[in-house]
Amino acid sequence: MPSDSSSPDAVPEQLSVLLFEDTATAFLRCSRLLGPGFYVKQVETFPKAMEFLEDNWQSFQCIIADISLEEGPEEGIACIAQIHARWSSLPIVIWTKHSDSFLLRAQKEADSRFGFRKYDQDGQLKDAVISAIRKEAQ
Repeated sequence: MPSDSSSPDAVPEQLSVLLFEDTATAFLRCSRLLGPGFYVKQVETFPKAMEFLEDNWQSFQCIIADISLEEGPEEGIACIAQIHARWSSLPIVIWTKHSDSFLLRAQKEADSRFGFRKYDQDGQLKDAVISAIRKEAQ
């Protein structure tokens, strides 16, 4: 996808996404769903994510967050709220296996229109990431 800074729909040719995910299988699935043109960096816990973001948040255009890492979904939602408060210009896409009620709460805390169950159809995650980046750029 060509990059054109004059276009409101422009996105960089290479998008860097920070994935909060604790399993290799889900990391591989996410990378496959996003496809070429995406660099995906995985962090396995929310404390690691917070630490990593302190020095590296400007290197990423979007976060994809599983709300249920080893800390559990309640802690995950609280961490998402903290991350959104600290780095509000970094869009967050929620990607979880949990019920819609957890998904909706996490979306609310992240001020995100974009949330998906992990087993949604191909293409939705990629479209959500691109849409979230475009929305933030406006």
